Amino acid sequence: MISLRFKLLCAVACLTLMATTTCSALTGNDARLAKQIQGTIEKIKGMKGPPSMARTDEAEHLADLTKRIVPTKVDDSTLKSLISLLDCAPDDSVRLWVAVAIGNLGPRASPAVPPLLRHIGEITCSPFISRTPAATPRFTLKRIGVKPPPQNCGETEK
Repeated sequence: MISLRFKLLCAVACLTLMATTTCSALTGNDARLAKQIQGTIEKIKGMKGPPSMARTDEAEHLADLTKRIVPTKVDDSTLKSLISLLDCAPDDSVRLWVAVAIGNLGPRASPAVPPLLRHIGEITCSPFISRTPAATPRFTLKRIGVKPPPQNCGETEK
């Protein structure tokens, strides 16, 4: 009888230890992702000059990082720096990927609404950018929980 209780106690202890280890590993992963997000933002800000594929690649990497992090693990300072890329990046493609990165944070990114609305026409209507819904600030606004304004790219309705 004692051996059965002992085995049961050991099984419960092992399950508890595994759950604790998994949770702490996830927390560590979010901390690592948060640092990578901060570093990537700084790298993009440091890349000066005309539009470049390297800057676009870093912005795309930023979108991938924000897709993998728990949104509440992105602190206010990092969120503010991320949002600032909408105004300081000279490339439409970078602003587009930044919009995707912001959208990955969902309602946590609600402070991004004013800059997204300010840039929505120039990003969404650029002739150099694909108009796929997942890659536009309109979709980002929806993911944040805000209804985007009607799209008007100088096209006439049919």
